[in-house]
This record gives sequence, structure tokens and C-alpha cells, in this order.
Amino acid sequence: MPDVFINEIHYDNVGTDAGEAIEIAGVAGTDLSGYRLVFYNGTNTPAAAPAYDTLALNGTIDDEGAGYGALSFARAGIQNGGADGVALIAPDGSVVQLLSYEGSFTAAAGTPAAGVTSTDIGVSEDPAPAIGLSLQLTGAGSSAADFTWAAGQASSFGSVNAGQSFLSATGTGRISVADAQVAEGDDGVTQLVFTVRRAGGTALAASVDYAIHLDGTATADDLAPGAALGGTVRFAAGEASRTIVVPVHGDVVGEPNETLSLTLGATTGDVVVDVAHATGTIVNDDPIALSIGAIQGEAHRSVYVGQSVTTTGIVTAVDSNGFYLQSAHGDGNDATSDGIFVFTSTAPTVTVGDGVSVAATVTEYAGDAQGLTLTELTRPTVTVESSGNALPAAVVIGQGGVLPPSAVLDDDRLSQFDPTHDGLDFWESLEGMRVTIDAPQAVSNTNDFGETDVVASHGQGATGVNDRGGITISPGDYNPEKIQIDDDSGVFAGFHPGYTIGDQLSSVTGVVNYSFDQYEVIATEAVSVTRDVTLAREVTSLAGDSNHLSIATYNLENLDTSDQKFDVLAGDIVYNLKAPDVIAVQEIQDADGAGSGGDLSGTVTAQGLIDAIYAQSGLHYAYVEVAPTVAGSTGGEPGGNIRNGYLYNTDRVGYVDGSAELITGAAYQGTRNPLVAQFTFAGETVTAINVHLTSRLGSEPLQGADQPAVNAGDAARTAQAAGVKAYITEHLADDPALNIAVLGDWNGFYFEDAQTQLTDPAKGGVLTNLNTLLPSEERYSYLFEGNAQQIDNVLVTQGLVGGASYDSAHLNSQAAGERPTDHDPQVALLFVGAAPSDLTLSHASVAENLAPGTVVGTLSATDTPNDTLHYALIDDAGGRFAVDAGTGVITTTIPLDHEAAASHAIVARATDSAGAATEHGFVIAVGDVDEAPAAAADAVRVDEDATSPNLWATLLGNDRDPDAGDTLTIAAVDTQGTLGHVAFDAASQTLRYVADADSFDSLATGATATDRFSYTVTDAAGLTSSATVEVTVTGIADGITRTGTIFADRLTGTAGEDRLSGGLGNDTLSGLGGHDRLIGGLGQDTLDGGDGNDLLFGGLGNDVLRGGAGRDALFGGLGNDQLWGGAGADSFHFGRIEGSDTIGDFDTAADRIVLDDGLRVLRTQVSDVDRDGVNDLRVTFSGGTSVTLLGVSDAAKVVYSGPDTDSGHLPGLDGLLDEVGDILVGLAGPSRAEILHPWL
Repeated sequence: MPDVFINEIHYDNVGTDAGEAIEIAGVAGTDLSGYRLVFYNGTNTPAAAPAYDTLALNGTIDDEGAGYGALSFARAGIQNGGADGVALIAPDGSVVQLLSYEGSFTAAAGTPAAGVTSTDIGVSEDPAPAIGLSLQLTGAGSSAADFTWAAGQASSFGSVNAGQSFLSATGTGRISVADAQVAEGDDGVTQLVFTVRRAGGTALAASVDYAIHLDGTATADDLAPGAALGGTVRFAAGEASRTIVVPVHGDVVGEPNETLSLTLGATTGDVVVDVAHATGTIVNDDPIALSIGAIQGEAHRSVYVGQSVTTTGIVTAVDSNGFYLQSAHGDGNDATSDGIFVFTSTAPTVTVGDGVSVAATVTEYAGDAQGLTLTELTRPTVTVESSGNALPAAVVIGQGGVLPPSAVLDDDRLSQFDPTHDGLDFWESLEGMRVTIDAPQAVSNTNDFGETDVVASHGQGATGVNDRGGITISPGDYNPEKIQIDDDSGVFAGFHPGYTIGDQLSSVTGVVNYSFDQYEVIATEAVSVTRDVTLAREVTSLAGDSNHLSIATYNLENLDTSDQKFDVLAGDIVYNLKAPDVIAVQEIQDADGAGSGGDLSGTVTAQGLIDAIYAQSGLHYAYVEVAPTVAGSTGGEPGGNIRNGYLYNTDRVGYVDGSAELITGAAYQGTRNPLVAQFTFAGETVTAINVHLTSRLGSEPLQGADQPAVNAGDAARTAQAAGVKAYITEHLADDPALNIAVLGDWNGFYFEDAQTQLTDPAKGGVLTNLNTLLPSEERYSYLFEGNAQQIDNVLVTQGLVGGASYDSAHLNSQAAGERPTDHDPQVALLFVGAAPSDLTLSHASVAENLAPGTVVGTLSATDTPNDTLHYALIDDAGGRFAVDAGTGVITTTIPLDHEAAASHAIVARATDSAGAATEHGFVIAVGDVDEAPAAAADAVRVDEDATSPNLWATLLGNDRDPDAGDTLTIAAVDTQGTLGHVAFDAASQTLRYVADADSFDSLATGATATDRFSYTVTDAAGLTSSATVEVTVTGIADGITRTGTIFADRLTGTAGEDRLSGGLGNDTLSGLGGHDRLIGGLGQDTLDGGDGNDLLFGGLGNDVLRGGAGRDALFGGLGNDQLWGGAGADSFHFGRIEGSDTIGDFDTAADRIVLDDGLRVLRTQVSDVDRDGVNDLRVTFSGGTSVTLLGVSDAAKVVYSGPDTDSGHLPGLDGLLDEVGDILVGLAGPSRAEILHPWL
């Protein structure tokens, strides 16, 4: 029989199906008369798929090269759906091929291919591709087995495919080998058969050597005795296929599948080897004892598929066609499920809590070709070992248990199993197990199948939970933490869900299942509502005003005149959307809706909505569209001819006549062309582009076998958006300031290529999606499978971004029950009006010293009529002025001072309701007002019985007159209560204070008393001010000063501050009370300071100094002196070459040693110097000076300081010469003035 085969298929595309056909390829010259194509629909009954049509073939295949060609056969209405296909039947009734797409099936009895199971070609047109694409065989060869099916190829019906090369029988042949497998068998020999094919070159004989390698898990023991491990395959002329048979030895040992490999080697004849390697699998057909965790493994598919296993567990749930089995204790591996579904096909006889053993075959059940699989045990033999067992503990999902991944469904194309990172792997790791969803919150309404999507723990730990209780997708996050809970009356008849979004439930316990392309939990226990939520339909806060154009987009979902939803939609527009100025509407149908009438205009339908709006509001709307010209060319409901249009409020905006046009191009074939129209508002023109891109219908399941899932129509939407981009680019080139808004139903997400090419600057995008003004979790207009998502969008050029506001008005997407459409309308406010101008101030001066709140003037500006202005001060002159935001009245905040500043600069701003603003600077003058002077308090110092200098200028120097250039004078003094007296003469401008009060005579030297008087100052205008002068009177010295002779003198002071100098001779000086200054001079003198803080200078000689009570300073001078500080904190001063002194009463807690003249401590020594049994401290200084501290033994306690800067005494020899000078002066006459120590 000639080699003919199905070579190309097209059965579905976006929009209305077009160009459906089947192509047959084969050897040129083959007459196809008698061949038939039989079409099968296996969607509902894959085990017995019926034939729904037959197409008789005819014609002869032409030679398109290498002796092969193709013929095309059109057939409209080819089924698209799960497990549909077509059979090629030969004239003799044999089945040449039975191919299927989207799953496999078995042809029903009584059909031409009865009993034959279809071969799934592995590709499909789901999701539906653009028109002009098809499924094709590609590669090189000469028969069907040599080629590979590929999707999305440019249609080439009636000719050999572009990616296909036929090989001539007289050319070089290409040899390949395919993998093989065989069931092992229990005994005897089974045959593992490898097929070796030759494509092309069949006109001549050829051969190829081969070798069998035991490099897998198979060993020589698994092969029959004497099995050949190599040989040669020989092709006779005309032969395209040969086989290599490897004999396999059967056994009854349960074991994993075993593998070996085959390689092709040297050839003879005109052939080359294309595929040289194949794997042979010996499939185990004996039961293997495995735990459920081992059967499941760390993968979506079990490695034991097709093998017989035995396992044990506890029955956790029973359904009508099987039961769930879970290991009693598990394997301790979180990545492997401990549960599995046992498929019995009929009602099982086990009950929950039974402990059973099961012998069965491992199967991966696929509900459809696009979904993941469910690991099952099929054809089971079940033995009940016990009953009434406790069920394995349920895994808690949520807070306090395990949290699903919250962002990634899968990011490795299911190539790695990572339940902690990938959501699909997480739920797979729990497949068949008992779980408890902690405190679920519904993120979808319960659908007609009893399914509700939820997140655990009221959404804690989930990302994207929106403010209405749903969960929103975002870039890279398709909500893997979301899980569907399902009712199954066969499992648990007591669960009757009817939840709405936001409802919070008691924890849900059940078993994890995978069904209809989604993971789910089948409830096995009762559930209650803990918080019942009813979502209100939102009302937007965005309304147009004098500066803002309000625009909206609303998909009306196949609106036609027969619908009963006009009033609801009108209410949405008037009340919930605040009557937008321009509304881009989608899915307006023609006058007869889904009928077949020839009037394709949608104006009658739109007028019905306009009338309903007017009836509810009195608002006048008009409608503009460009109607389809060909019926059925825009997709949607058959006959409806949906299109885009605009409703606009004629009282607010104007339509630019004739501006409505369609953006055209091949990308819009079979769908809606974007509708362009221009509208005027506030003197500006806005260009609107209304889009309704290709549907996502037919997309692969989000939780399916292909990751990432392929979105139907993605390429078409990207091409259609590219057409919009080209239109915008062209028009912006002519007018870069053009205001453009692109809005509508994009049937795609803001982060997909279709839109990012318009919004991403890196891709040349110049638009901004206004939904970015919302948090990512609030960006949604549609709900699909529990995922809130934004498919309705508003994009604008940059001139419309500033001052824009945006709202997704959630009216319908989350609504339970009846709703006019499943889309949420989108509303945007665009600032279009002019900014305020001509900002003025009615009055710009104010007198000084007025109370805060004094009105300066009023701001005003020119703006759009009826707009509201808001006033503010951008510069308020350091807080000196304030403005009323509503009235513009400027007032002072403090009294102003002309003399400080004769004017102040401010900057004011006027902002309109749109946020547009103007600014202007003003100078506010401060008027001068005559003001009284301000006299300031003064302080002066005078010695007792002395007269101050003239205080006139001193006192006036501190006084102030606020008025610049004014002259002040002293008008009077007030001496009431003054102790001294004031000599004042205004004419001569003199004012002196005399400290002549008797009470001042008793002041000790340096002691002070306070006196005061006041005076009045007047300015040129006669305004006055008074102030007080505080006088500090200081007592002066009143002790005696005496100097001795050249003989031994005895000088005695008084109770005052005495100055005693011994002169020459061995003198005795006694200061008595007071702060005395005693100078011994030359000779061996004795100085006694007595009470008071005294200064004692020994001079030259071995002197004795006693400070007495008080804080004394002792200077021994040259010689070996005896020093006693007496009571009080005393200081002992030392300089160079001052001998070896002794301190008789050094108090380490109070006294100190002062080192002058650069002295430093050289060493210390402790010994009993005076032999009184008490240790003493000898301190040796640099400069030839030392001192012994009697009774002091701890050198660390001695405090040192210096040098001396207060006494005026010079240390060492210099000090001696200075004292001699003082003595000689004293002997000659009155003492010179002495520098007083500040301690005195």
C-alpha cells in the first residue's frame, strides 16, 4: 500500500474559525480515491469516541520534489476540545492512522476505526492561535514516523510544509532507531523490539551494525540465555524498516523497571546514521512492596507508573469510585505525599478508618492533555486488615502549620521538585493526604460546581490580599497560596458551600486532590461560616469638574436590544461612576443581537442605554462608532458583531466631527479594530483609542502541565497593541504635545508584552498605565479561578499623567448572583483645564505695632469659571503673615516693627481644584508710627566714699528709641530710698553718684553693698520711659601697713587686713585677725598669720611660718624653714635653691604643694626623720630644693599643683631680691602698691 499520511491540521483559531482543513502527504502519483477521513469526538466519551463526520478523498498526489507531494481537504467545523481527532482510512477499510489532539481516545464500536486507540500528536491549537497558523509535521524523512509534529506553523495546505524535507528513494538514506519497551513476563521469554528506520535511499540495499549495552539497570541475567549483544541490520531494496529483537527472561520478582541501551555503528550502502542511540526498558510486571511515600516520590509523576505494587495504609475518605489511602505514620519526608487515591471504578467496600493492604498498578491519571496528573492505584485488590483505626493527623495549612509558597507557582518548568519554593510542588507533596486549612477566607464566590477558592488563616502570610477580601495577581505572583475547596457528596454529603468573597470559615479538613486542572481540598468534615461578608457595589469618588475630564472604560458584555440590563448599566454610569464625560464601551452588538440581520450598526443598542441614562439623570449622552462592514468579522457571540464605541456627555464635552476612525492592519483580522475619536474639553483636545484585544479563551491552565502556562492569543494581543503603538508614534511625531488616552478591554495584564511595549521606556513606550496610581493588590477588574486580575486598563501620554486620579470601580467582578457584566469599569480623572493666572493682592501695606490678625489685603486670581481656588503662602516672611485658604485674605500673625524692617516680601500661590497653580511675589510695606523710648536698667560700681564719673552717656547708651533718628535725654532722677546721693544737672548733662552713706564705712575690704536710683528718659516727642540703676559699693582696705628696721623687730597687726614687713634682723610678725600679708625679709624670722586667709613670705633665713586658722599660702623662701599651715586648706610654695624645709602639719586630705619656677619631683623617701616612731616623707625636687612632711608616709596621697600665678611672688633667688627691694623701700618711706592675692 502506498505510504500516505496526515501531514497538516488546522481546527481552531482566535475568533470565528477559518480555513479549517486536513492535508494528506505521500508518494507522488498516489491516487487518493477510496481513502476517507473520519472525524472523532472523544471529549465526553474517550473510551468509546463516536465519529461525527466522514470526508471522502480524491485526487492524485503531485510531485513537489523527491517524489513526494501533498493534497489539502477543507472541512469546516472540525471539533476542538479534549481528545478529538481524525482517522485516515484506506480503501480496503484498514486504519492507516488515528491521530488525536488534546488527549487520546478509543474509537467506538461500529465506527471505521473501532477499538483503535488514537495517537496523541502532542501539540494542539489550544490556546487558539491567530488565523493563518496550523499544526504540521516537520523534519526530514519519507514517512510519517520520520517527522515530528509542531504547532504554530504558517499554514501551507496543498503543498509540502515549509519545515519539512522529503528524502528521495535514490538519495542518501538516513537511519534512526527508536526507544523500545516490553513487559518482563513471569517466565519464558518476551521480546524487546527496537525498530530501525531508513528514511530515503530505499532504492538500494544497505546495512548498519548495532550493539546492545548493559549500561543501565538490566544485567545479563535479565536476558534469555544466549541473547546476542550485537549484529547487523540489513535493508533490502525498497525496505524502510527493520527490527532488532532482544530476548528477555521473565521472572516473578517485584523490582523497578530495568534498562539497557542500543547503539548503531558502521554502515554499508548509501546511508548515514541520524539517530544512533536508543533505550530499552524492561517493564516490571510483578508487584513491588512500597510505602505510599515511595510510590509518590519527590516528583509530580511516580517513577513506578505501569508497575504493580503492594502497599498499606488507613482509609481516610471514601468516594463513589474509589477511596483515599494514607500511611498510618508516614515516611517523615515532607516532599513526598503519604496519601494516594485508589481507583476502584465502582463503589468501594471499605470504610473510613479501615486498615487495608492493596495490590494495584501505579497510574498517572490525566483529566486532559494540558493538566497535571493525579497519581492513582488502579485495578486494585484490597484486603481489609483492621477497622476503626484513628486517622493520620491532618497537616495544618496556615498559621501554626505549614505555609504554601506565596509567589511562585513554578519557575523551573517542573524540572526540579521544590515544595518550599514552588506552589505546584507544594500541593503535589500533599496529594491524597489529609489536611486542615486553618481559618479559610473565601477569595472567590462558590461556583455552580461547589468550588470555592480560599486562602488560609484569613489571609495572613498571603500576598496580594485586596481590601475587599480577594487576592490579586501581580508580576511573578499568580497566588500559589490560594487553594480550592470542593464539595463531593460521594465523599462527604454534609458540606454545602455557598460562600461569597470575604467570608471567613471554620477550619476545613479534607483530602488534597487534583481535578479540572486545579489542586483542591475535598471537604470531609462539616464547615461553618464564622464571618459572613456581603460586598457592596462600589461608588467612585472621581467626578469631572471644570478642570478635570472624567473618562471611563466599560465592557458591557454582548449588549443588545433584547437585554434586560439597560437600567442597571445606566445606574452604574450615573450613580456608581458619577457620569463620566467620555465612556469607552466594548461589546455593543448590532440591532438584532445574535440574529442574522444585515444591519450591522450598533446605534440602536447604544441609544437604548442613552435613553436609560437620561431617564435616571436627565443627562444628555451621545454615541459614536465605526460599524463593522462584514458580518462575523469581529468575534464574540455569533451574529452579534460586537464593536467598540464611545458614549460622551454632550453637556460637558464636544466630539470632533469626523474624527472617529479605526486602526487597521492584519493583526486585527477576526477581532475588533481599535476605535479612535477626538473630544474637546476646556479648550483642549483629547484623542481616545478604544481597544478590545483578542480574548484569552483557550489559554492553558495556570496549574497545568506546561509551565509557564501559554496564554491564548498572547501573540495576537502583542501584535494588536503594536499597531496602536505605531499609530501613537506616528501622531506624536507630528504633535509631541498630543493628549492621548488608550483604554478598554485589553484581555491581558499590565505586565505582559502587549502593554509593556507601550509603557516601558526601554521598549520605546511613552504611555503610563494609570492603574499604577493604585497599590498592586487593588489593581483588578476581573475575576478568574479565584484570581483578581486587571484586564481593563487606561493608558495615557505624559501630558495627562500630572494631576490624574484613578479608580477601579468594583461593581461586577466579585459580585455573587446576577450582574450586567463580568467586568469592573475603570474611571480616570485627567487634568485638562488651564492653570490659574493673574494672581493679585488688593492692598499691600499695614501699620506697625497692630495686633496679630490685622487684615493686610485679599488675594485673587483668574481661573476657569466656577472653579474653586485654594490660596497658600509659599513664603510667609518668616511666619509674619497668614492667608485664609478659601477667601485669600492675608493677615498678620505678630505686631510688625517699621524700624526693624520697613517692608516684607511674601510669595503667594493660588491652586485650582485640579492641582494646577500659579505663584506671585508681593512686597508688604510696614507703616511708621511714633513710639515711646525704652529705658534699660544699668549697673555701675563705686568704692566707698568715692564719686562716680559722669554717668549721663553711660545710662543713655543702653536705652533705645524704636523711632530711627530720634534723640533721647534724661529728664529726671528719683532717689527715693537711695543710700548715697545723686548729683544731677540736666542743663549740663551731668549725673554722678556719691557713695557717702555712713553704712558703707563698715564694709570690709572687698566686701560690697548695693544701692539704687531711677531715672526717666524722654524722646523728642515727649514720650518717656524709666529705668533703675543698680550701684555696687565696694569696701576698701582699712588695716595697717608696717615695716621693721634693721634690728630685730616685733610687729603686730590688727583685726583688719594688715601688711607687715620685718626688714633686716630676726623679726617676729603677728597678723592677728584678717587676711594679712606678712614678709619676714632677711634674718631668721617668725611669722604668725593668725585667723584669716594669710600670705606668709619667709624670705632669707631659717624661718618659722605658722598660717593659723584659714586658707593660707606659705612661701618659706631661701633657708631651711619650719612650716605649719594650721587649720584650713593651705598651700606650700617652693622654687629653686630654697633649701630643705619641714612641714609640721601637712594634711593630705586638704593641703597641697605648689611647684613654681619649673620645679619637678625627683624622688621621695619614707623614714622616721624626727625619730618619734612615726614615718615621715622626704620629697626632693629639682633645683636644689627639698621638703620633709612630718607624719606623712604615703607619697601617693600628696597633691601637687603649680606654678603659682596669683600671689605675685617670684620664687627662689629672684623672689629674695624682690623682697629685699620691698624692705629697702619700706625703710625709706611708704610701701609701694602691692598685688593682692585673690584669695584675700
